Amino acid sequence: LRIRLALDSNDNPHILYRHWGAAYPRYCYKDSIWHLCGPVEPDSGDANVQADVNIVLDNQDQIHIAYKYNDYVQFISGFKYAVGTLQGVDENSGSGKKGRLKSLVVYPTPASKRVKIRYDLIQQCAVELLFYDVTGACIKRLKRGSLMPGTYQEEFDLRDLAVGVYFIVVKQDKEKVSKKVLLIK
Repeated sequence: LRIRLALDSNDNPHILYRHWGAAYPRYCYKDSIWHLCGPVEPDSGDANVQADVNIVLDNQDQIHIAYKYNDYVQFISGFKYAVGTLQGVDENSGSGKKGRLKSLVVYPTPASKRVKIRYDLIQQCAVELLFYDVTGACIKRLKRGSLMPGTYQEEFDLRDLAVGVYFIVVKQDKEKVSKKVLLIK
């Protein structure tokens, strides 16, 4: 087990770790709750982290990660450097801070069969409504298109999905807002 810790400007912990048997380091951080963001830039092949992992936060709390790896398939080794290339979805407050999305509400959660999503747009923009699993894989595109300002509500059937944690993500331009959904049966 290899672990590195960094504190952001609000003294929130950011942890980079590599568990024995896991090929790539993983990342998590805590603000009001812990967020597991998943593996750091996974590649194809059987690469393996061979040395300590290091994490540093810059003056905008952006993560910078470095580690040494060996790829046993291609017989190469080297150093990896990543900045903001984490796989996974982190949950945020559900309110756009400066963009075109005013709010995002997902209910009920936990959900068993269907979930409702309500979001408010401040101005016209291109919007994508996506559904991710906990590993950061996009499993459904729920909506895509240019929308006018206003309140929108969608309802989606979840009965074909396995029990677990999922994320509803609304993307517009460079802003993204997400909410966690716990699916139970």
